[in-house]
This record gives sequence, structure tokens and C-alpha cells, in this order.
Amino acid sequence: HRRYVVAEWLQRILPAFELNQFCYYEDEHGRPIAFCNWAFVSEQIRDELLSGVREISPSDWRSGQQIYIPEMIAPFGHGREVVNDLRR
Repeated sequence: HRRYVVAEWLQRILPAFELNQFCYYEDEHGRPIAFCNWAFVSEQIRDELLSGVREISPSDWRSGQQIYIPEMIAPFGHGREVVNDLRR
């Protein structure tokens, strides 16, 4: 994620904030430890995204009912905790 250019942040992160489709996690000291976002896409768009045919676009974020996770960032090993939280 450090190598993302601004266009990639705008495409893969910003829409989640605008649509409130994200979770941000902090440790007990208030330090960031993880981030995850999701989009609700159509089956066709989900299949295209998963196969790598194309990247997610702004109009995709609420185009259907299939959950697609563009980003899950957990650089300090909290990925399992994020997944468990999202399941609840």
C-alpha cells in the first residue's frame, strides 16, 4: 500500500469513506492496527474483479449484493481478528 499512487487511493479507498463501508481498528493505546473496506457489487462485477479483468470503479461500490473486499490492511498481524470482527 505504500507504493499506491494517488489514483489508486482514490479508486480503492476513498469511496469506502464516502459510503461508510469500512472498519478502522486501533489498539488499546489508540494506534492504528488495521483497516478493511467493502463494496456491494453485482455478480458479474465480482467475477471480473476476482479474475483481474478490471479494477473497481466508483459506480461499482453499490452495484449489487455480492460483498467484495478491495482492501484489508493489517500489517501487524491482526488479520484474523479483523476477519472475525467482520463475521459478527
